[in-house]
Amino acid sequence: MAEVERIPYSTSVKKHVLLIGSTGQGKTTIANMLQNNGYTKEACLHPDTVGHGARSSTKKPKFSVVPDRNLIMLDTVGLGDAEMSNEEIISQLKSISTSTQLGVTSIVFVAKFKRWSRAELVNMRVVDAMFEGAWKEHSILVLTHYEGEVGDKEEETERWSQNDPDVKAALASFSRIIVTDNNVRRSEEACRPLRQKCLQELNEAIALMDVPIAVKPQSFKESLKLLTNRYCSVFERVGHSVKTTVGGVLSDFIWLGEQQSFSISGGPCSICQGDVPFEAMAITNCRHVFHQTCIDDSCLKFPPGEPATCPNCGALIRTIYVNGPVEK
Repeated sequence: MAEVERIPYSTSVKKHVLLIGSTGQGKTTIANMLQNNGYTKEACLHPDTVGHGARSSTKKPKFSVVPDRNLIMLDTVGLGDAEMSNEEIISQLKSISTSTQLGVTSIVFVAKFKRWSRAELVNMRVVDAMFEGAWKEHSILVLTHYEGEVGDKEEETERWSQNDPDVKAALASFSRIIVTDNNVRRSEEACRPLRQKCLQELNEAIALMDVPIAVKPQSFKESLKLLTNRYCSVFERVGHSVKTTVGGVLSDFIWLGEQQSFSISGGPCSICQGDVPFEAMAITNCRHVFHQTCIDDSCLKFPPGEPATCPNCGALIRTIYVNGPVEK
């Protein structure tokens, strides 16, 4: 078997970023920019699908590891999304609870500029409950679909929020506010300066946030109870009246949480094309995702002393980042 270094990414990668935003806010574009460390149209569109074709995939938590950028990201649709089913809400709660046990260094909220809705307030309340208010120093708000000039952010934001005390209070909760126009259908000339500034400010903010915070240790049942009692609207369709009692909502969600199987996805395996759950994920130095067993079998085909190559792109495999401890 070819000699390849195996490193547990949970301990070797230090920047853990939680991305939160409802469907259609431009969150996947921000995730792509961070993964690629780029702001061109191509960097915004890949590796994760952007646009109408992404609607189904954004309902499932997506786990990405970018070792060369020292970055782990969990991309999760916000809990305030009006189109989410009960099962999808449960999945999001579990994804946040599971992924943040190792700690989160940055929480990036994504919302549209001048379109602050109840969904965004719900997302903030959920995070506030799960992190018990300790998240604010780790928070970054990215406002997408901003059409102003690069230097007019403060003036435009103040004009938007001055007549809405709820928006003004919400914006004041974030340690950093960044604007961008990630509409990939607009001309590169129009969008590039804003996207370039957005990426620069995001990288700077994430780099400064070093000390991780974690969700308060508690059972999933306790988390649901806390969130349901404080924010019953989280578990109702946004914009609809609450028609059930808190106790009824709680019992329904506890039952769903206990019945539903769950795993965080790392995307499709580049060898077998099957979905790669968080606990079985391996990432090569060239950033391709595999089941650990699939990439191990592939490396076994190379004789000792001969370098292994990636089945996806043909690059030399020097390092494989895996979940959990490395067997000696």
